Amino acid sequence: MLRYHSFYPCHREDAYQHLIDDHDREMFYWVGEFNQYDLYSKSDTKPDAKALMPYHRELVCPS
Repeated sequence: MLRYHSFYPCHREDAYQHLIDDHDREMFYWVGEFNQYDLYSKSDTKPDAKALMPYHRELVCPS
């Protein structure tokens, strides 16, 4: 799914539809689902790194 993520013309503009198969279409469905959790910031405010540190530390080094 990740390899499809940056292929914006296909999943945003429906370009190149004649070149994709059923597997690609299924992957683009998941791209759409993933976009709500996208790694790019979707907020105008900068995240508070100190407040987020315990959460991320637990992901990396669970107790």
